[in-house]
Amino acid sequence: MSSVIASVIELTDRVLGERSDLSRNWRRLEQRAEFSDKGLVGAVYAAAGATASAAVADAAERDARAVFDEDERAQLRALAATMTMNNVGHRAKHFLGFERHPFGMRSKATTEGPLPEREVWELAVSAVNGCEVCLREHAERARDAGLTDDGVWHAVTAASLTAALAHAARAVEAAERAEG
Repeated sequence: MSSVIASVIELTDRVLGERSDLSRNWRRLEQRAEFSDKGLVGAVYAAAGATASAAVADAAERDARAVFDEDERAQLRALAATMTMNNVGHRAKHFLGFERHPFGMRSKATTEGPLPEREVWELAVSAVNGCEVCLREHAERARDAGLTDDGVWHAVTAASLTAALAHAARAVEAAERAEG
């Protein structure tokens, strides 16, 4: 069986080894994910943009090209950027005690796209960015769109694995630079 996240798994194997916990968990997620291939690939693609790792973003781009056309990938990039903007703003509102202050920053990027996939993608970005307010909101919306709690957790798992891979890839890149 061909993997829809083959490039991400290959990067994981290259950085950490194919017997690493991360590699095993990628494969397990792909087998168990409750949502479509587009849901999984889109979650990884959107989350990769939030990690600021070029290596992970490149691998996710290769996987995304197999299931999304250029317009869809552009929409996913816009969604990830908008979610990051919202995540930072909502976290700041919470930390500063400005819950009653209107945030007011919206974009059509977070209102377009198929449900429940769009909520999966938004959950993944919100998880990488650590925004509790947005995680709760998108988990509720994902459930309303038909995703179970397991499906919500699979989106968070995709984000967690993407963030962990980005951390490992950056560490390897730093070690390689230090070696000269």
